Amino acid sequence: MVEIGSLHGWSTSRLLRALADNETGRLVTADLIDRATETVPKSLPEGRWEFRKGHAKPSPATGCPMWTICSSTPITAPASRAGYLADVFPVLRPGIPVSVHEVFHRAVPLPFTEGVEVLRWLDRAGTAYFTAARARAPRTGWSRTPGT
Repeated sequence: MVEIGSLHGWSTSRLLRALADNETGRLVTADLIDRATETVPKSLPEGRWEFRKGHAKPSPATGCPMWTICSSTPITAPASRAGYLADVFPVLRPGIPVSVHEVFHRAVPLPFTEGVEVLRWLDRAGTAYFTAARARAPRTGWSRTPGT
């Protein structure tokens, strides 16, 4: 899995817990802030986690089986437009599962945020995504198929 954005490492910890429970898989995390390396419980990574400080860049991990994106940054900090939306997203394998979080603090994403840009890009590319955000899908999570 690839995770873009980790901040405090809460989602990172959950992803690593799932990988440990399944006894398989690896997680590559890219973030400008390395706070997660201090907060993720030391027992979770066990050779399953690689943290890359800095902007996400195309790499062999680009073709991994799943992506998760934390997109709560105001777009006034244009890391997403100039960074992974321009460099990484265009080389994603078609049909790759994408999970978005920190986008739906309400049923509709806040304007002028990185999350809006991510959702626009996914829609234009015809890439479906999933979110478990309670504000968007109070009971089961919500999948969105492009064009709907």
